[in-house]
Amino acid sequence: MWSAVGVAVPRPSSVNQTDMSDLEDLLQILETRMNNYTGVTLNWTRKVCAKNTKGAIPCNDPACPAQFSPSTRERLRQVLSTRAPIPARYLQALASAARNVTSHKYIFVTGASSNHYHEMQALLHTSFQSLFPRMKGEDYAFVVYNLGLTPMQRNLTEKHCRCTLINFPFNELPDYISFLNCYVWKPLVVASLLEKAEYLVWMDASIRWRNNTALAEMFSRAKTNGYQTRHNTGSIATRSQASMARFFGDHLCQYAPFTEMETGLGFYYNDRFMRDAILKPWLSCAFSRDCMCVKDSASLKKCGGSHKPRYGACHRWEQSSIGMIFSKLLLDKRPMTYVPHQSVRVARGQRMSWFESS
Repeated sequence: MWSAVGVAVPRPSSVNQTDMSDLEDLLQILETRMNNYTGVTLNWTRKVCAKNTKGAIPCNDPACPAQFSPSTRERLRQVLSTRAPIPARYLQALASAARNVTSHKYIFVTGASSNHYHEMQALLHTSFQSLFPRMKGEDYAFVVYNLGLTPMQRNLTEKHCRCTLINFPFNELPDYISFLNCYVWKPLVVASLLEKAEYLVWMDASIRWRNNTALAEMFSRAKTNGYQTRHNTGSIATRSQASMARFFGDHLCQYAPFTEMETGLGFYYNDRFMRDAILKPWLSCAFSRDCMCVKDSASLKKCGGSHKPRYGACHRWEQSSIGMIFSKLLLDKRPMTYVPHQSVRVARGQRMSWFESS
């Protein structure tokens, strides 16, 4: 983590000369990963958007007034230029909330508010049945963030979860972060705990682990390629607001060819590239009202199906922003970040009263 007084987000052209050594070090990591990657690549410029192309289908828009630079160095420079210092008092509040979490090689973390309490119990049940037994003998910890549980729910969770329970410090952060449906709290949780782990695994309450989950492979992929997650089929540009693309110095149509990256399951490897090239821009977006939790309430409607118009039909908050960062950096090699879908399933709304029966 880093601390400083807050400043305005710089434009992509304003990287200082003093940032050049940082840029070159991170560029070496990124280019090494991209050059060593031998898996599937995207034909991200091949499919052309037509008039009858449904809004959510990824395609390349020939009318877009800008394209991503072919230079990996320039794209990385632009992403790094969006990093802005976060007020120290916010970082201190997050660190203080997580003070009881000690360092481990692996940390698994989830969070829930009162309306996801029983959904979270189903996650914990499958985790203790199919996930944690695979971690036998490993140095790991399990953390649950209280995002608004009732006192009774909190007490039962603390009694039965076999975890470290943390109260998220909403009252010490900007008011809009308490609007749970903006999901600004998620990158803040990741940033708070990553420094305590070599591998951090975030799990939404809807994640269900399968018995055939190949954890060793996913941890290996996270170390080799960086962040690992599931991917959706919809276009980032359809399900994001233009203000977010502008935050990263781009036009929204530049992201039309790229599918969404999920954040419901995330494997984060704690290295310099993740901390400086991914988390810092992601957090800067989280603390900007023009990026993640946008002010226009009309943009906060649910996403789903094929949208019209093609651009900005809805907003996916933390998911859209991390998708933009990785799409811009990796372009056709973004499949580096894929987690095999057969490892987990998503069961939104599936409820269980596991604590009460324990």
